[in-house]
Amino acid sequence: MCLKAADRLVPVSAGLLPGLLALDLDGRQVPVVEDGSDAAAISALAAGPLPIDLPELPVVAGLGRLSHEKGFDLLVRAHAGALAKVHRCIG
Repeated sequence: MCLKAADRLVPVSAGLLPGLLALDLDGRQVPVVEDGSDAAAISALAAGPLPIDLPELPVVAGLGRLSHEKGFDLLVRAHAGALAKVHRCIG
């Protein structure tokens, strides 16, 4: 298993730790390094006005590593579908 061959594993949340420790990692340290997001600050910003004017069309935002498992291809397809639906309704 690839995980057992690693020198160190660094999960991004404490919730991942039990699953990693269950893999019998020969006592290796598995330090948790939280992802650094401040949920309270994000919620406060989301409750306020937007800093920019957005068009009256569906707007989609995504944040993450550009890799297959993150599914950005699905996000782009969903956005295209939402735009097509809006254009059918107003066009």
